This record gives sequence, structure tokens and C-alpha cells, in this order.
Amino acid sequence: MLQHIDDDTRIDACCLAPEVQTLRQHLVASREMLMALADPARQDLVQLLARGERNVSEIVAHISLSRPTVSHHLGVLRRAGLVRARKQGKEVFYRLDKARITRTLEGLLESLNCC
Repeated sequence: MLQHIDDDTRIDACCLAPEVQTLRQHLVASREMLMALADPARQDLVQLLARGERNVSEIVAHISLSRPTVSHHLGVLRRAGLVRARKQGKEVFYRLDKARITRTLEGLLESLNCC
């Protein structure tokens, strides 16, 4: 039987069956992304960015959040690997990293289906 594993407790990988090790690796890789997506404001940002690249001003024009709040949420999405940023002059443009999101979710699904 597996016990809950938190950040402070690690189970030696040799104790887990290979398919469980793979599932655990995919769960760990997906954790930050799924936590970032749990927030409704970030879900709105993802929906907006799914339509194309935008800068913060364009985002603020479409969402009822302040510029600092949007910037905060974009930072969370960026650290979670959901969003990429590109600087052009003084502006920073954000877009979804669809390829990374797809790879992460496909790996998680494959691991879940193997067990």
C-alpha cells in the first residue's frame, strides 16, 4: 500500500513498481501546472491566451483584473510552464506554451492508463 508522499518525505524509488514510479514522475511534473490552473482568474487568462499572444495591456482590456494582479497571475502561469513570454521593445507578450502543456498532460494520461 502506498502512503501519501509530501514534499518532506521521499520513498526510495526502488520500493515502487516501475509503472508507479513513472506515474509518480508525471504527477510531480504536472503538480505545479495543475495547481496554477486551479485558480479561476488564471483559467480566464489561459482561455484568453489560447486565442493568441497578448501583452499585459491587451489582457487587462479583456479581463476585470488590475494590471498588477494580471502580472502576478501571469508570473504563476509562467513558473508553472503554461505561459511563455517574449519581450519586444518595452512590451512583454505572453502566449500559451501549448506544446509543453500537451506533453505534460499526455504523459500523465499515458501513466494513468498503464496501471
